[in-house]
Order: sequence, then C-alpha cells, then structure tokens
Amino acid sequence: MEKKNDDELISPEVILSAIDGNENAVQEVLDYYDRLIHAKFKYISRRKGVNISYMPLDDMKQEVRVVLYKAIQKFDT
Repeated sequence: MEKKNDDELISPEVILSAIDGNENAVQEVLDYYDRLIHAKFKYISRRKGVNISYMPLDDMKQEVRVVLYKAIQKFDT
C-alpha cells in the first residue's frame, strides 16, 4: 500500500473492493480516516474539557473504526 497525499481521495476501485470484502482495501479506507478521527476527537476533548484519561483517544478511535467497518459491510453493490 502506497502513501497517499493528505489531499488525495480514496479511489472508487478501493472503495468498491472494500465493499466486496477485500481486507487490504478495508484497511486502506480505515487508515484514510484515522487522521480525521484522531483530529476530531482531540478537538472535541479540548473544546468540552473532557478528561481523555477516562477514555483514551486510541480507544475512542478504535470504536469509530469498528463502526466504520460495520458500515462498509452494509453497502451492497
């Protein structure tokens, strides 16, 4: 898997492959959103004054990854 630029979108082929169950493509989709998920949780926790030691960012990120993975599986081509 090659490194993508921050501005580069996921190709339709990768998305369709992920929907078809290709684990490498699913991982590429999850990796693409990791940076966005992490940044959003950091912003929310700072803005609301949430103590991230209660639920570390990595744990929150993992929960979102599970939801995203399940959402990918629901798509039908």
